[in-house]
Amino acid sequence: MNKLLASFARNTVFANILLFLIFLVGILATKMMVRESFPEFSIDKIVITVPYPGADPEEVEEGINQKIEEALESVEGIDQYTTKSKENMATVIIDVKDGFDTSEILDTVRSHVNAISTLPVGAEKPIIREIVKKQVVMLLTLSGDLSEKQLKQWGDRIKDELKLIPEISQVEAYGTRDY
Repeated sequence: MNKLLASFARNTVFANILLFLIFLVGILATKMMVRESFPEFSIDKIVITVPYPGADPEEVEEGINQKIEEALESVEGIDQYTTKSKENMATVIIDVKDGFDTSEILDTVRSHVNAISTLPVGAEKPIIREIVKKQVVMLLTLSGDLSEKQLKQWGDRIKDELKLIPEISQVEAYGTRDY
C-alpha cells in the first residue's frame, strides 16, 4: 500500500487521470441511475359498490351481496373477495390472483355482475371499477381578491388548458363547491 501511494506521489499525471476517471464514472452513474419518488406497483383489486337506498344491512346482504357472491364463484383469477353490507350500500372488494391481468378480470366480473337479473327493485346499477394508484405531481392553489365564483371560473379555465397538454394525463379540482 505504501509503494502504491509513493508511486502516485511521484507520478502526478497518472494520479490526476485516475482521479478524473473516478469522477467521470461517478457522474455517469448518477445520470443513468433510476430515480423514482414512488415505485411502480399494481394494487390488483376490484371494487363493486351497489347503492340500495332505504335498505338495512340484512336486506343488502340477502338481496345483493349473496347474489354477487354466487356470480363471482365461476370467475377464474379471483384470489379472494370480501363483502360488506351496510345501510343503503353493498360493497365487494376483490383481490386478483398473481399472474392474472386485472383488466381482463375486471371485464369478466363486470359481465357476470351485470348479468344478475334478480337484484332488488330499489337497488341501483352496480358500479364496478379497478382500484388505481394515483401519484400527485403538482398542486396548484388559486387565491386572490376575487369572488368565489370568479376563482372557480379561473380554476376551471386553467384545468381545461392543462387537459389540452398531451403529457398531462389527469387533472382534478379540489376544494370547490358546486354552483
